[in-house]
Amino acid sequence: MNYEQWVIIPDVKPTLLNNRYRVIQPLSSGGFGETFLAQDTQMPSSRYCVIKQLKLLTNNPVIYQQVLQRFQREAAILEELGEANTQIPKLYAYFSDTAGQFYLVQEWIEGETLGKKVETIGPMTDSSVQNILISLLAVIQYIHSRNIIHRDIKPENIILRQPDDLPVLIDFGAVKDSITTGISSQNTTPISIMIGTPGYMAFEQATGRPVYASDLYSLGLTGIYLLTGKVPQDLEMDLQTGKIIWQKYTNNLTPKLAGILDKVIQPNISDRFATAKEMLDALQSDAAQIFTKETEALSSSLVVINNPLQRTTLEPPIDKSLKLPSTLLSINRTNWPKAVIIGSAVGGCLLSGVLLRNTLIKSPIKNLETATFPMPPTTELVRAISQKQARELIKSWLKAKQEIFAPPYNKKLAYELTTGKVYDTITATNGAIVWLKENNAYYRYGVQKIESVEYFDHRGNQATIKVKVTEKYQLFKNDKLETKNSGSSQLTVIYDLQFIEGKWKISRTNII
Repeated sequence: MNYEQWVIIPDVKPTLLNNRYRVIQPLSSGGFGETFLAQDTQMPSSRYCVIKQLKLLTNNPVIYQQVLQRFQREAAILEELGEANTQIPKLYAYFSDTAGQFYLVQEWIEGETLGKKVETIGPMTDSSVQNILISLLAVIQYIHSRNIIHRDIKPENIILRQPDDLPVLIDFGAVKDSITTGISSQNTTPISIMIGTPGYMAFEQATGRPVYASDLYSLGLTGIYLLTGKVPQDLEMDLQTGKIIWQKYTNNLTPKLAGILDKVIQPNISDRFATAKEMLDALQSDAAQIFTKETEALSSSLVVINNPLQRTTLEPPIDKSLKLPSTLLSINRTNWPKAVIIGSAVGGCLLSGVLLRNTLIKSPIKNLETATFPMPPTTELVRAISQKQARELIKSWLKAKQEIFAPPYNKKLAYELTTGKVYDTITATNGAIVWLKENNAYYRYGVQKIESVEYFDHRGNQATIKVKVTEKYQLFKNDKLETKNSGSSQLTVIYDLQFIEGKWKISRTNII
């Protein structure tokens, strides 16, 4: 969101907080206080910042001093977190006033929340959600390493920052807890009230006992919202098991991501991932693992994929050394990847889903009879990519721009080479192709050359390559050359690659 989009309310004199911060616009209001957009009048740039006003829920002077000490301690933690991690807002200052109100002055993150983005464009793709979860889990892993539980992870507390589109985690619940401290009537031990948002809160957190897995539970429901566009209160729940029913509201969801999200929102803490690293490793794993446990099964058996229309149920020997649960591990056949049809004015193509391989681990116990399992036809889930192959992919992309951004505006070719944000930017209703068509415009390219590869990294189904590119381009509008939007340049570009639907594609680009 740009600065120009903030509208100052007319006929209201700007408020100056702490003789320094000029309030520009109220942003939100809730039970814990209010949030404002403000300008720092004592900085040469008059930089924008976000001020959180936190209200104390007591007039007792003894409690006030206790809360002040805790608030200062939590503010120091926020300062440390923001300085060490770029996906947490920096803390610029904090202060309190005689009215018993506390203030945090934080970095203003330009962008839109995940909640707002879904409201605007609708549910996100499987690959986009997975990338967001991976990026956020790295942040959550860091704050948990500092013994901090966020306690209020939800779409409205995650901002996609411009211009890098990285998710930034805001509004930590720890500070809210520090200003809601009270004194019990029995003694002087501080007690805290429930912090969090109904629907996104795990059961243990609702009773005032959050653990690290509580944050992962909230993150899982956030991921489900991104995939379905439905808030937790709109999803059904199995009243006997407490499990949330959500997969029927998705399309083309991979079994791997479905299983991971099912595991992380389990009612029982012991059934979830214990740490952010465990969940992160599962998302980045090369294997197509299914994590859900169906307790409704009538017998202990293993279900494997045989073909898209049938289930084959097998009775494996129980290996106690593996500590496998006695409940049924199953794959929901309704979530098998379906064929996706991409249509355009020029034509379309039909792409079939990629078969997933299931690996059955043999028992290490000697002299134990092992059942044999018929193996379904499969392909390798992730095919490794070399630096040379990544370079060739970028070369193919540069060459393809001749057909994608000029008649016939080849969406099929864009689909073959790109995914995620790059593909959406090209083909969305407000994307590049639509703009070119509506303005009777197109690009022509001259020199397109990769000068050098400066960096390459590959891990699982993700890869990154950094290259220097020389490119000459011309924009024509109504068959007239637009000189202002034409030229040649040598740029350093970071390309993020993702293995999806059986091939490597470009998922994100960043010009340095």
